[in-house]
Amino acid sequence: MRPTRSGMWWLLGFSILCGCNVVNDTGASLQSGSERLSPQVQVLPLESMRSVSARPLTGQASALLVGQVDHPLIGALQAEAYVIPEYPSVVLPNLADYEVQAELHLIRQAVYGDTTAPLRLRVRLITQSWTDARFPADTTLPTGEVLGLSEPFRARDSLVRIPLGRSWTDLFRSAVGSEADFSSRIHGFVLEPVEGRAAVGFDGARSYVRIWYRREGVRDSVSLALKSRANAVRRLTTAPSAVVVQGGVGNRALVSFALQLPAQAAVHRAVLWLYAQPAVPDPGSVWEPVEQLSLYTSTETGEPDRLLATGRYRTSEGGYAFSSPVFSNYVQELVLGKTPSRPLIVMAASEKNTLSWVVLRNPGSSEPKPRLEVFWTSPPGMATER
Repeated sequence: MRPTRSGMWWLLGFSILCGCNVVNDTGASLQSGSERLSPQVQVLPLESMRSVSARPLTGQASALLVGQVDHPLIGALQAEAYVIPEYPSVVLPNLADYEVQAELHLIRQAVYGDTTAPLRLRVRLITQSWTDARFPADTTLPTGEVLGLSEPFRARDSLVRIPLGRSWTDLFRSAVGSEADFSSRIHGFVLEPVEGRAAVGFDGARSYVRIWYRREGVRDSVSLALKSRANAVRRLTTAPSAVVVQGGVGNRALVSFALQLPAQAAVHRAVLWLYAQPAVPDPGSVWEPVEQLSLYTSTETGEPDRLLATGRYRTSEGGYAFSSPVFSNYVQELVLGKTPSRPLIVMAASEKNTLSWVVLRNPGSSEPKPRLEVFWTSPPGMATER
């Protein structure tokens, strides 16, 4: 049986691809087995880049963000954490005749901002039921009395202990009889900053409430993990004019580019390069760039849609490289007109667990400029003689 014209096309295309070596991370070393059909590199500057704000979901956060920060590039932010302790995993005695004490133990995981000034936190009762499923960062829950106040501590202290007052231990004693009573009456508490110029990220999986109960010289204890966790991060000043991408508060960037390739070009690889503006830290302050950024397509309403690639910060280049088979296929779809051309969304890979930020160089900045690199070949029918 003779091969059809379509079959010959795919066979030839396969042989072309097999003649190409794998592209390295920068795309600088791409060779073809056929000089006549060697891939070309199209470098496209970004058309535009601008900041947008969103309402990130912070429920089920692994880090509890608490504190207040202020920086010339990102403005002033305040972070609070909402938590609910779990029902005891062990059978407790009837605590009616026991003396009960409780402490919240917070294990530090990260620091953002000024580490020189002391910090202080308070714990306030939450007065209604809530869930951390799809919990937006700008949520405010109704709260009641103050349950506890921490001693002044340093941002780098590994453990913060906050005694919980008599009103909460009485509530715990009366509600611990059954899991149903516990769930209906214990709505958790909010961690609020009282003083300080930094925000602390506490490890939500390792932090816990410690309960001691004692009667007639016999003392025992139980630890309650924090089963529900969410962060509320609010902007206290206007959004910055720079192109800032930041976790927690939902600062994202929209980037656009215009392809200039033949309508039938075969895309082998696409790499989007974004660079960070160097940040000069204030003495005593800790600011880490966002370790990973994610690149998404956008919907008609500007929401993230399809994940195209994730870029990790590269110290040597001072920026991020986004490249994946999915991204290359997306660029191919644009060339063929199979997908609408909309701005791409750049956002922190995990918005719920961090306040880290990065200021991106816009297209009009000095070198290095953000760009899109596309490695492509012409279809066999479009090849020209040299």
